[in-house]
Amino acid sequence: MCGSRLLLLTATCATVVVLFSAGPSRAEPEKHEIHSIESVFQDTKKERTEAVAEISVLNGVLLGNAYVSRAGNSLETEYEHSYEDKDIWNAYFFYKRKLTPFLGVYAGAYIEESEKPEERTYEKGMLAIELAVPMRSTADMRVFHDGSLELEVASELKLASRAGTEGVWTTDLDGEHVYEANLSFALVEKLKLRGTYHSDYGWNAGVTISLETGGGTDGI
Repeated sequence: MCGSRLLLLTATCATVVVLFSAGPSRAEPEKHEIHSIESVFQDTKKERTEAVAEISVLNGVLLGNAYVSRAGNSLETEYEHSYEDKDIWNAYFFYKRKLTPFLGVYAGAYIEESEKPEERTYEKGMLAIELAVPMRSTADMRVFHDGSLELEVASELKLASRAGTEGVWTTDLDGEHVYEANLSFALVEKLKLRGTYHSDYGWNAGVTISLETGGGTDGI
């Protein structure tokens, strides 16, 4: 009887020792959280720099836009040059920060110049907020350094695998409206046929050429 009790006590002590020795190895929440944080930083480091440029050569106007982006930060520019009815050009230059997939802010400058002496040349600094809404649409509110405001709404619609349409409407506090509608058809990956109507430039047609990079290196 004494021997069996001793054997039972020995087995119980051994079980307790095993349980206590095994306890710390099972409970390591801090190490698991540190590993999760490291994986987040690793995912951030894997983000690539993306650069895109697009130019549309139409019969009455030259349009262009380009941007370089990485990890929610981008430098962007947009350019218009009418060489038929109005010999003028205008451009936006700005830095944009994406706060969420649906919300961004940007700051930069708007420049307009004409080769005609009677046309006014001016520059404006601006701050803006961009909101992405459903149906591939965006709404931008811009505040310029002279106190003027501008609202722009843009939307895209894919009609087929190679065809799509885009509309842009811009207005300000003075009630001036500018609107544009585009229809494009992709001939090959980087080349599209484009037809457009612009409230200032009228009907135009031509080609759009796209260039992009961003898959190969971590930076440019």
